[in-house]
Amino acid sequence: MDDFYIALHQLGRNADGGISGLARRMGVRAQVLINKLNPTDSHAEPKIGEFVAMMTDTCNTEPLDVLCRMFDGQFATRSTQKADSLVAAVIHTINEHADIAQAYERVVADGVVTKAEKRELLKEIAEAKHALAVLENTILEQ
Repeated sequence: MDDFYIALHQLGRNADGGISGLARRMGVRAQVLINKLNPTDSHAEPKIGEFVAMMTDTCNTEPLDVLCRMFDGQFATRSTQKADSLVAAVIHTINEHADIAQAYERVVADGVVTKAEKRELLKEIAEAKHALAVLENTILEQ
């Protein structure tokens, strides 16, 4: 659950205006949301409606991704985005896969893989998956 709580906390911190801005948009007091997003305090947790509201506000599904991985699952959205051309889609996909390789080289350089480095790799993988979906959509439109 630690990874899940950390992902929720990061979602709030990275939201427009931080946790306070997110709380304001959700109609709750900032300190209440700060407490609920504290990754070291499992007594105050967001309710499911708040969880959904935070992901909707931030367009960030990372906490849901983490939750799915806890059950050996995978959260997948279906993008409808298409590239301007098939060549552009292929090049973008290749670049995203190259980003994974570069991130991997940075991560393993010191022989230790931290949680932050794992999140970095997972972010790169998610971007590559999105590029593949755009490529698929572009091919289907041809």
